Amino acid sequence: MVPFVVRLVGEYVLEILLDIRRELVELDDPTTPQHAVYGQVLAANPAFLAVTRQRVASYWACYYRHLYSDPRYYPGFTLIESMRAAARHYSAPTRSRHPRI
Repeated sequence: MVPFVVRLVGEYVLEILLDIRRELVELDDPTTPQHAVYGQVLAANPAFLAVTRQRVASYWACYYRHLYSDPRYYPGFTLIESMRAAARHYSAPTRSRHPRI
């Protein structure tokens, strides 16, 4: 399900972005399953996340720059930034469970 939702974030329909933002209320909380599943999927697919971010930027510039002069408040960018943060959480290097001898 995650790739389909992320794909929709890269679309131009503002109402879809607002619906997704409303439903992904736990995305920013690292203790939630929602954060974990999005973080793990997107950490494993950084190119997909990057392309989606480029699409968000393109649609903002073309259709929504006049409504959201500061892109930080555009729902597509807020979603992408939350997703990027979750992905970073799961792509960070981990320490080995077994020390080297």
